[in-house]
Amino acid sequence: MSTGSRTSASRHRIGMRLFIWLTSITILLFILSTFTVVHRQQREIKESLIKEGLSLADICSESLRTAVFAEDKGMIETVARGIIMQEGVVSVAVFDDSGKALFLWSKIHEYAAGNGAEFPPVSPMTETSNFFEFSRPIAIEVPDNSEVALYADKPQKIKKTVGYVCLVIDKVTLNAALEKVLMLNTIIAALFIVSIALGIYFTVKRITEPFECRMAEMEKMEAVGTLARGIAHDFNNILAAAKGYLYVLRKKLQDNNLSEYVAYTEGSLDRAKKLVESLLAFSNTDRNKFAALDINGVVRSLGQAVAPLAAGRYEYREILYEGDIMVEGDRLQLEQVVMNLVNNALDSMREGGTLTIQTEVVAIDRKDAENFGLSAGGRFACVTVQDTGEGIDAEIKSKIFEPFFTTKEVGKGTGLGLAIVYGIINEHYGFMNVDSVRGEGASFKVYLPLLTDRTESDA
Repeated sequence: MSTGSRTSASRHRIGMRLFIWLTSITILLFILSTFTVVHRQQREIKESLIKEGLSLADICSESLRTAVFAEDKGMIETVARGIIMQEGVVSVAVFDDSGKALFLWSKIHEYAAGNGAEFPPVSPMTETSNFFEFSRPIAIEVPDNSEVALYADKPQKIKKTVGYVCLVIDKVTLNAALEKVLMLNTIIAALFIVSIALGIYFTVKRITEPFECRMAEMEKMEAVGTLARGIAHDFNNILAAAKGYLYVLRKKLQDNNLSEYVAYTEGSLDRAKKLVESLLAFSNTDRNKFAALDINGVVRSLGQAVAPLAAGRYEYREILYEGDIMVEGDRLQLEQVVMNLVNNALDSMREGGTLTIQTEVVAIDRKDAENFGLSAGGRFACVTVQDTGEGIDAEIKSKIFEPFFTTKEVGKGTGLGLAIVYGIINEHYGFMNVDSVRGEGASFKVYLPLLTDRTESDA
């Protein structure tokens, strides 16, 4: 497989590679954002549960002040039973200030006899792997009998700790809430990823489809060129043999009237040879013949041949770029490109008209480069051949570069003119653009990379 074929095949997969790359980036970003959201929600749920536990311990402490001070176990049990009914509470313990247990209740073994409660409590909240432990002192206000308080104008009171209450809350509620959050976010993430993947797929398909169609067209043209090259070489060998025999025959019939028919046959063989040369030009361009040349010079030299053709019937105009426009290519091939376009333009102006050849330097940005099937943008030499003839119908515009397609009468066109132009420009790393409206003429634009940009790209 040639380098061009490998490049074309690689470009055909650009849509899938772009889809996989964008989808992977999207999935990664969404997983990170989902992780962040879940982590924040988990923290909020945990903080809410801790706040609720501290509030419950404060309520219990306030409600037990009188009962603990009086060591009224009945009242203590009544208050404790109210706390036990709250969701998630698995253990309640009430102690006096000496550490004596006044009330113990627990659903779990490690707190059943109060041995799980550290006395006196060091921290208002302790977290283990499965539980939250909340502790609050039980305090009452008593008169301050210190010497300083005795001489004060108003009676002073101080808070005296008479006991402690310890609550243990299970993390079952927290874990259930966290599982719910995780499941909900997982479902949302899955739906979002699927919808985004579909959106990326159809967007990439819409963007790359014209590009891939152009690549498929180039592959088709390359296959046709290969076939044409093989046929042309074999046919050329046959023509050479036939022409040799005719040459011998004509020599022997110089004094005979039959020599006229031999001359006609030789003329037909010459036309066939020209057709073979066109096929070879379409199917192969020798890059070893490429050299630096000024595209303005090519147009000027052809202008000397075009002007007589247009004289009297057509108005011929040249609009050349100021300064040299240097490209790398085969001069004869590029002259053939311009002449083919000129001949088509003259043929389309049956009632006369204006033929314009213009050269300029244009810049192709990345977006336009993608539309033209190019891997990158840059500066290009642009040769425009414009006529005011019949124009091209929209339905056949996409077929004009196909080999053997022609709109001319039978016998007046081979259908290889624009196909040869397309093949030559493609071999010169360029591209073409056609702008035409039926009845308003046609404009063929040939783009060739500038020599400076081409050199930098190859480097």
